[in-house]
Amino acid sequence: MKFDRVSSFSTEEDDLYHGMPQAAQLLYLRGLRRYMDYASAIVGGSARRISLLMFSELVEVFPHQGMKGIRYDKHKIRRLLGWLERSGLIEPIEDKNGYLVYFLPFAKNEYYSDTHSSGQKKPNVIDNESSGNKEPYSDAGLSLINIPSKNRYSRKAATHQESNINNQKTTTTTTEESNDMADDSADGGGEVNPVASDQSPQQARRVSKSASWEEKLIYPDGLREGDKKAIICHLKHCPAEQRQAVIDELAARQQGVKSPSGYVRKLVDCVLHGEFVPEAGIPLAEARERHKNDFQMVSPTRRPEPTDSVKAEIARLTAEMVAAQQSGDFKRYSKLGAQVGRLG
Repeated sequence: MKFDRVSSFSTEEDDLYHGMPQAAQLLYLRGLRRYMDYASAIVGGSARRISLLMFSELVEVFPHQGMKGIRYDKHKIRRLLGWLERSGLIEPIEDKNGYLVYFLPFAKNEYYSDTHSSGQKKPNVIDNESSGNKEPYSDAGLSLINIPSKNRYSRKAATHQESNINNQKTTTTTTEESNDMADDSADGGGEVNPVASDQSPQQARRVSKSASWEEKLIYPDGLREGDKKAIICHLKHCPAEQRQAVIDELAARQQGVKSPSGYVRKLVDCVLHGEFVPEAGIPLAEARERHKNDFQMVSPTRRPEPTDSVKAEIARLTAEMVAAQQSGDFKRYSKLGAQVGRLG
């Protein structure tokens, strides 16, 4: 029995499918992860097809003594795949004639990074015998599938142009390769992709816009970095106006939550189905709003300048206060002082 070291799943994957149905976890590990091409992180190529019927047979439970058998039809398999899509573990590429093709963004390993690295020459993972490289870990590549050029996972080689200056060669990087550089620079689903120097203004604005909502959210204290990445990945499927409410609900119930990322994924599912009721998070939102209003300075209002008649009355009352103080009539002195205060 042979075990490849690249078949182990990452921490991000473990955080994302924590709390999922067991059938969905089994479908991901044995149906998708097992037959993935580790050079492209894509499963379902022409060399190894996957289908709903295959998944149904894979997660089937045979009847045993004291246990009933379980058979999943195509509709139940679709629901299990929907769990994986909403969690961000898989991204659909093709669904045609009963055959499926998915991309697994969190299943990248060192072999994937070596293949898609922009700083060194990419090894030829298709022709292994002629190049002398080691065998790929799976035969499920997409060598016969025509992926559109706008796909960000395309491996198009850089073009070389001749320059007339000093007879030197200058290398120009294509737009697709710059997209690969920006995508491969992030090691997790929630980190912000750095803007490359050769990106167009539209791409730069898109990257900065996607990062703005993550920075504006207020997260609870004591949240691990891995949980934060998984939570950001879940919140991408949530409407923008509900994201902070989901975070507030997590912060209010954080003491009794074992898996913050799994709890947020359930809340996002409730939001998408219209069943989310932010009960515990409302006091936190109101307290944050009151705290914000406490620091807003109110401009003081100046009283109008008293008229000449009022000034004369104040002067008369002040003279009587002095006379009352000298005579020891402190009761009259207090009454006159109150009148002066009302006038001034």
